[in-house]
This record gives sequence, structure tokens and C-alpha cells, in this order.
Amino acid sequence: MKSKKIIIAAVLIAAISGLLFCPQIRQAIADFSFLHTDWSGGASSDTAVHPDNQTGWQNYSSKESNVDTSFPGKVTMSKLEGEIIDDTDADFAKGTLDNLQIVGTGTGAKVEVIANVEDLFCDSIGHWVNQYHMPAFDYGATFTRVTDYPNAGDDYIYAFFSNWSARTVFGRFNVTTNNWTFLADFPKAISPGWGQGASLCYPGSGDYIYALRGSYTKDFYRYSITNDTWEKLRDIPEAVWTGGSLAARDSTAIFAIVRKESSDFYMYDTSGDVWIQKADTPWSVGESGNIVYPGSGDYIYLMRGWGGYCARYHIDFNTWSSIASSFSVTYGASFVYPGQGDYIYATSGVDRTNFARFSITAQSWESLSSLPVKQSRWRPYFYYTVDGTEPKINMLLANYTRPLKFDLTNLRWDEPCSPPDTPNWSGRMAWDGGDYIYYIRGSGSKVFYRYSISNNKWERLANSILYYGNGGGGITYYNGKIYSWEGGNRSGFAEYDPATDTWTSLANTPSTMYWGCVMQGAQDAGEDYIYALRGNKTSTFWRYKISTNTWEAMADVPGSVWEGGCLLYPGTGDYMYATRGYSSTDFYRYSISNNTWEALANVDGPKRNGIRSQDTLVYSATTPDYIYWMRSTSQGWSYSPLDMARYSISNDTWERLDDKPFPGISVYAATDNYIYAVSNWQGGLWRYDLATQKWTDPAEATEALYGGIYGGNNMVYVGGDYAYLVGAYGGDYPRSWYRYIWKYKISEDRYEKMIEIPFHTGYSTKAVYPGSGNFIYILQGMGTKHLWRFDVVNETFTQLADAPVRIGWGASFGGSGDRLFAVRGDNTQTFMQYTISTNTWQILTDTPSSIESRPSQNSLVYPGGDYVYLHRGGGSGTFWAYNITTASWFNLAG
Repeated sequence: MKSKKIIIAAVLIAAISGLLFCPQIRQAIADFSFLHTDWSGGASSDTAVHPDNQTGWQNYSSKESNVDTSFPGKVTMSKLEGEIIDDTDADFAKGTLDNLQIVGTGTGAKVEVIANVEDLFCDSIGHWVNQYHMPAFDYGATFTRVTDYPNAGDDYIYAFFSNWSARTVFGRFNVTTNNWTFLADFPKAISPGWGQGASLCYPGSGDYIYALRGSYTKDFYRYSITNDTWEKLRDIPEAVWTGGSLAARDSTAIFAIVRKESSDFYMYDTSGDVWIQKADTPWSVGESGNIVYPGSGDYIYLMRGWGGYCARYHIDFNTWSSIASSFSVTYGASFVYPGQGDYIYATSGVDRTNFARFSITAQSWESLSSLPVKQSRWRPYFYYTVDGTEPKINMLLANYTRPLKFDLTNLRWDEPCSPPDTPNWSGRMAWDGGDYIYYIRGSGSKVFYRYSISNNKWERLANSILYYGNGGGGITYYNGKIYSWEGGNRSGFAEYDPATDTWTSLANTPSTMYWGCVMQGAQDAGEDYIYALRGNKTSTFWRYKISTNTWEAMADVPGSVWEGGCLLYPGTGDYMYATRGYSSTDFYRYSISNNTWEALANVDGPKRNGIRSQDTLVYSATTPDYIYWMRSTSQGWSYSPLDMARYSISNDTWERLDDKPFPGISVYAATDNYIYAVSNWQGGLWRYDLATQKWTDPAEATEALYGGIYGGNNMVYVGGDYAYLVGAYGGDYPRSWYRYIWKYKISEDRYEKMIEIPFHTGYSTKAVYPGSGNFIYILQGMGTKHLWRFDVVNETFTQLADAPVRIGWGASFGGSGDRLFAVRGDNTQTFMQYTISTNTWQILTDTPSSIESRPSQNSLVYPGGDYVYLHRGGGSGTFWAYNITTASWFNLAG
């Protein structure tokens, strides 16, 4: 039906007597009057009685729906909206149209914006509009679980996704399949920043989830699970802000705390749609205040949110009593009953790893293994499952579809736990050959840790006695001890004894150490030594004799060593291996017995001049013929090389591997089966399986999206009503890769669901739809050769034929019909074609010049026909066309 909406604004210009009907005053022996200035008490059938409430009377008998009296001392009015239906063409055409036009007649008539023609080569141009923001968790995220409703076996976690840009998104997580679907939007935006008190509560039965909007409003809603609709209920008496929280014993009543610095406590009667104030909490609530009902019994439990104070409320007696305190908490602390068992689980807040549980039976706290990663921007949510026969506490924290799992039998996390601090320059890791990896953070910090592989747990040790400078410091393990050096143009050298947890100062190095200083232990003629590259743009090479606590000079390295210089002794044999670092690809081996150097095959990996680095060589006896070279730089996603390579000792050859899936300053240690790594940019404890040559995601691998999306992302339209956003990584610290495809429904302007991608994506991941069919083709990039096909109907992935070369920075991908074309990037001119029907690749004529190694700045288009078009990007403005028939390139207007 065609219609025009008319907004009728009512203006309050005089007395309110026509809208607010004050109670009639009863006659008494004498008349009395008083000034009525506050109506915030609400509607009442009572009348004012002299003299008890001749002042402070705050009630009224009735009001119109658009009058708001909730703010003390004020009466405000909102707009009245209505519709007038025009059902003839003549009526529909009345009025003034500004840059609008009526298109069509009868029931098919509609109003459209008149397009502005500004391009001589285009008949008409439409206009841009803001589309629905990508839903992602952030400060405002809040959760509630619904089981066995509406069907037996159903198990969903419902959540507000509220972040800085998508503030109304509401969805549910299928606990069985680990998939998200998005539901009807919350009616009003939730303010950004720590959730502002937004809260969800399912009372254990029935069709409704109850919600506080927070955001310093009194808005209170309920959501119908079966109808996917929201309904506004009576406002809570006080504005809700950060610290607001809901809990319920059953569907008859919902309890609420409202905000920090308030002790008010309320109960909502669901049958009467009325709020009732209950006994105040023992103290005012903090910014991370939480209340929770533990599934049974007569008590609601409260974590205050400041200082870790806790209390419980007896629902029937309306009384509070204090209970044992938890650890100290800060922003984002959580307090969650997981749905089963005797415990409430808690965390201490953002940038912390404290994890504990409260026994309802024993009324006491128990500290547990630290979180596997520092808590991120939003409160973690815990829920109970049984994996096979193993009971688990699952945690949704810095992830979407891969909850972290805590083993209730062994009381440990399944995922590799992150260290308490991320590394900086001079940070290093060293394996002791057994259960421990030792770790220093470096660069001004003296903190020292070790990681138990078997227990998946970090332990802080005695602080180092050295001051680690901005580059060139580190540690190495040899013969039961840790040896450490300062770097940073200093000469301090020390030994750590794990048996006594003590440090001892040793003889200083002969000269100061700086970038490129690395040390390794080895034997020569029965004596134990620590060998050292001095670095600092020198070729100096020393060794330290442990038995005499003395240093001596050895044969110089053939070239000077600087940032990224590496030294490795594989544990046996006569040879050490070294790189010079910085822009050099030189690689050497050093004979311990002969004190001589010889050049080997150059390192295979695109070295980038001017990038500060602290690379590492590692070795594992599990792969005895290989030495692994690992990149570490100060750069973030934008320009960080992520190279990995391995060297065959027997063949004197290098092989480039798939890029590591994290950038930044990184430290590494190789054990029997894995290479462990920690990055300052991504965080988490990564683990590389030497047998499968694959990285295992750490707890932090899918950090919540924040600050928009950044290079490498692909929005692909497949015709009809859907487009797909193929994941890449977020645009703010810590930038993170999202292994998801987001399915967007155009007609409803919303994301409908998330689909997990079974491989790492990133800066050079590219996707293309060839114009027909059910498949999106995804070039994985990330230094790999892999090509994937995504079936939009069945939502499955198939790996196709590998590309002839590895795909790196600056890659571009496009095509239509049976042909897909790609440029490799990575400062090369490689150009190639993939034929869909034969699942084959072909190298074509090189581009006229190299494609700069930068993210998302090149654009390749093949519209069909004889030509492929490529905009080189990188600030050059170069625009080329490729003639398929003649296999040649030519320039177009830049």
C-alpha cells in the first residue's frame, strides 16, 4: 500500500492541567493548598491528605502516553506519530517534493530520490548510504543461556553484541554447533563503553528473555523467543548505568541492581508489570557489579565490583548477608553461574588473568589456574558442557565460535596459556630440554617466568638482576642453567639456577652489546662455553668459559651483525649457525673445533630494509635435518613481514614455509614436537606442529573485533539477497584475524550469521565470485599457495589446486566465468590464471613492473572478454590492461 507518514508534534506551551489530572482534594474543616511541582512518583488513586503530604506529593491520577514525568521536577512530552493513508494517485501526488519523484501508479507507486548526474560517462548515479555495521563483541556484550526451549535439547546463549558502531545487535550462539545467528535488533542503541549496565536474564522457563538497556536510561524490555520480537515493559524506577545487572529465581520475578555508587535493589513482578524496591545491598555497587542466581535455592549472589566484596540475598526474607570476598576486581569482572554444579565462576577484569570459583555449599572461594589469556574488553561468559564423558567449563572471551575449555577433572585449561606479559625488545624464550620454557619480557623489565608444558601453567620466578635494554638482550639455556645478557649498549652478564631460583652476576662481556647480540652454549674439547655474537654492527664473536668465568675473542664473523642477527647450536656436532640480520640474507656455519666460518646458501625469505627485527633460529631433534628461521619485527599488520623458512642441513637449501599467522615482536622456543611463540601484537601462546607444519591457535587467536575492519577483507555479492564478507583482521590494537564469513542479508540490512573458515586468513586473503553458480573462490594468501572454494548453499569449504607460487602482500584476485586471475604481490611481477573447469593454474606474462608489497592497495578486475584490468596502487596511480589474446600488457590513463 502506498502511504505518506505525517509527524504530529504536540507542544507543551501552557499549564499541564489538560494532560495531568491531579487528584481531587477532599473537603475538610478548613481548605488547604500546596505547590505541586513533582510528578515522578507515578500514577496513584490516592489523594493528598492534610497535613501529612502537603509537601512532597509526587503523584498524579493519570496522564497521556506521550507525557514523561519520570525526571523529578520536570514534565516532558514526546512526538505523537501517526499515519494518513493516501489511496488514490491524486492524493499521493499532493504536497511538495524536494529532490524526490513519484514513480509508478496505483498500488505500485513509490517515492524515489532523484539521481544526480555528475559523470559524463554514466547515465545516472545513485547515492551512498550507511549500511548495517558488522556485529562484533565489545564492552557492551552481555549473555544469558536458554536450554530445552522451545524444543527439548535446544541449547542457546543469547547475547547483545553491542560495540561502538553496532549498538543494537542481538544474536544467539548454538552450544551444540558453535554457530551464531543474528536475531531481531534490540529496539534502542546501547551506549558504548563498558556496556553501560546492559543486562540479559532468562528466568529458567517461559518464552521471555528480560533486558535492561542501561545507557543511563530506565528502559526495560522482554524478548519473545518464539516470535523473535521485543516488547517494552514498565521502566525500572532508576536510570541504569555501568554496574547494572539482572537475575531471577523463576519467571515470576526479576531482580536488578542499577549502577555504580548505588545500593538500590529492585524486583520486577512479571504478572503485574510493576517494580518493587527491596532491601538495599550491603554497600554501593561498583562498575563491575554482578548478581547471579545459582540455579536452585533461595539466594541471589552479588559481587560488588569493587574490592571483591560479595553478599547474598534471601529472596523470601528480603535480607542481605555478607559472604567471603573474592580477589580484587576491576572493569569487566565477571561473576557467572555456568548452569550446573555447585560453583559460581569469576574473573577479576580487563588485562588480568585471575580465575576462581565460589562454592555454594561450602560458602568459600577457590583459586584456579589463571585464564589462558588476559581478559579482553568484555566480560567472559561461562557455561557447562560435557565433551564426551569429560565435564568442561566453557568460556566465551576473546572468540566467537571456539570457546576456551576448562577441564573440571584436572582443573586446567585445554588451550595453551598465554604468559602474563607480552615480549618487547630483548625478550627471549629458552627450552630446558624437559618440561619448562623460560621467558624474559625484556626492554626495561626484569620479570622472569617459566612455563610448564605438562601443566599448561606459567610461574613467575625471581626477578633478573640485569637491566634489559632496547635490543640485544636475552637468555639461553645450557647444562642446567639459564645464562642472560643485558643488551642495550650494556655489558652485564648473569646466571640463573632453577634449583634455587637465584641469580648470580658473572664477568661482564668484553664490550657492550646491542642489536644482534645472541648467545648459545656448547662444548669444545671437554670444556663448557657460552658463544656470543656481539652485534651492534660489528663482526665480533666471543666465547665465555664457564669454569674460569672469563671471556675470549674468537674468529670474526665474515660480515657485520645487526638487527635480526641469529646464532644457533643444534645441541650436537661441531657446527653453529648464524645470520647477519637487517637487509642481509647471508647465512654461515661456524666450526667449533677449527674456529672458522664458512658461507652457506642464503636465507630464503623477502628481507625488508629498514625494519627493526629480532629474528630467531630454532632447532628440534624431531626434525634433525632442519633449522627453522622465524621472523620478529616491531611492525604491526600494515608492513610486517611474517616469513618462516627452514634450512636443510644435508642439502644446504632453504625452503620458504607458510607465513606465521601473527606479526609483531615475537619470541620462540623449539621443543621435541613444537615451536612455541609469543607475540607482543597478537598475544597468546602459539604452537607450531613440526609434523603437520600447522599453527595451533592460542586462546587469543580470535580477539574480539574492535575499531572496524582493516586490509584484506572482501565483500562478495553473489546475486539475489545475500553478500558475504570474507574475514581478515580488525583495525585496532590488538589487530586480529577473523576466521569467519559474515552472511549479510540485503533486504533486511543486517548480518544473518557467521560461518567459521577452516584456515587462517589475513592481509593477503582475497575472494571473488565469478558471476554465476554457488561458489566463492578464496585465495588464502598469508604466504601460502592455497585456493579454496566456499559453497554458499551448503556452507562448506573445498581445497582446490595450489597456485604455482606463494601469495603475499599486495596480492589481488578477480575474475568471471571460467577464468580467475591473480597477481602474486610481494614485490614481484608474477601474474597467473586459474581455470575453474579444469582446476589448473597457468603462469602468464609478467606485469610491466613489480607489485608493491603493501596490503589492499591493488585492484584487479576481469569483466569477461579479452581484457584484464589492474590498478597497481601503492600511490603510483598506474593503471594497466592485459590482452588475453596477445598475452601482453599496456598502459591506460593513470
